[in-house]
Amino acid sequence: MSGWQAALADDLRARLGARAAVELAGSALAPETLDGWSDLDLHLRLAEDVDLAALVDPEAVWAHDVATSAQEQVVRLVLRDGRRLDLQVRGPGRLGVPAPEEPGRSRFLAALVAVKTGRDDRLIATHLLLELLRTALVLRMVRRDRDTGTTVHRTGTAHDALAEEVAPAAALPLPEALTAARVLLDRGWSALDPAHVPDWSGLDALLARGAADPA
Repeated sequence: MSGWQAALADDLRARLGARAAVELAGSALAPETLDGWSDLDLHLRLAEDVDLAALVDPEAVWAHDVATSAQEQVVRLVLRDGRRLDLQVRGPGRLGVPAPEEPGRSRFLAALVAVKTGRDDRLIATHLLLELLRTALVLRMVRRDRDTGTTVHRTGTAHDALAEEVAPAAALPLPEALTAARVLLDRGWSALDPAHVPDWSGLDALLARGAADPA
């Protein structure tokens, strides 16, 4: 293994020290398969709880996802520079990381759409894209409820015009559809929070990595 995956794996090992056993997994075990869409998969066995900030600068994390069961915790990160990191955690310890909320959750899904599109996995890419577009509709529904002061609507309102934008967006080729989804999501977030600042830096960096070394 060479490149950023090796350097990041070594850095995380050093940061964890005796608190964890670290094993490579996934494509890192077959360096010849690595490309611009590849992430770094690591299996961690933590002896104690560790704050994620001890491993990765929080300012460097653009989006994340967390799944927890009785047996393990899976933490998936998209960094602002486009690198992706998947951590499977077992043992008595867990990583301290908050559950993702909007807009971070949708940003993470957008990164997966980009990767699946880059790998020509159009089935999953389209499935995830539709979830992004559904979120744009949900944001508009929340705005409609706020504007009207009720969740009960006997008829449509002017907000229904968004449906006429979402349907054509879903029919676009995947790269263009993802761009359209970004616009619709930012509009929805801004409508609910005027302080919202669009930030697709991690996705743009990921797309650049994939374009530089395509599958």
